[in-house]
Amino acid sequence: MTPKQKLIQEYLEKYNGLPIHQIARRIWEDFPHLFNSVEHIRSNIRNNIGKNGKVSRQKRQAKINMENGIGQNNKDIIAKWGLVKSKSAKKETFKIPINFDKILWISDIHFPNHDEVALTTALEYGFNHGANCIIIGGDLLDNSPFTRFLWTCILIAALVYSAFS
Repeated sequence: MTPKQKLIQEYLEKYNGLPIHQIARRIWEDFPHLFNSVEHIRSNIRNNIGKNGKVSRQKRQAKINMENGIGQNNKDIIAKWGLVKSKSAKKETFKIPINFDKILWISDIHFPNHDEVALTTALEYGFNHGANCIIIGGDLLDNSPFTRFLWTCILIAALVYSAFS
């Protein structure tokens, strides 16, 4: 749940029974910097309580189910897709610290078969625009036998880290 959603939930509990518009006005009076308008807040409240129609309610219920873990180990779904039970342990979600607010996203580098010009251009762009965090999405290493290139990858990563530190 986002901070805005928590705030809306607190006001819904505090002013239970008041019309949505009045609750939205109270939030706007107390936190005008968080929202664009009273209508923006009212729309968020309606979304929060599932009053934006059938599709909205379905999306909200699906999100709640995923947050509660419903469906993640559903044997019917696993059987439908023919998936083999995973051997991996449940992983904790990593949250990027708030001070990393200028992110350079790079994906599919494929060391050692990377495109030097593209990668250098991306790193230079991030450096010149004040990136304070690099996220590598997709494939960092290529599918070739990369173990003999591992130290090269570690050295390049260390150089990039020192340039942005």
